[in-house]
Amino acid sequence: MRTVETTAKTGPDGVLRLELPTGQPDQTVHVVVTLQPISETDQQARLLKAGIRPPVRWNEEQIRPLNLGDPPVSQTLIEDRR
Repeated sequence: MRTVETTAKTGPDGVLRLELPTGQPDQTVHVVVTLQPISETDQQARLLKAGIRPPVRWNEEQIRPLNLGDPPVSQTLIEDRR
């Protein structure tokens, strides 16, 4: 006996469809399903535990502009034309 744990999402019709690979073709197996709703914080904690950084909204993470230290390309083009 082994335990297979997965997370799945119900469809718009409210039906949960499961496909579990067993590695045992043409076998009859006993299956027990436990349904437990997952809150968003629980889901993020599971992702962090698995080493996956949960997605963030674009506005939440402030990214500093890239500064190369050179003059802008537009300024270089204007100076080269003179």
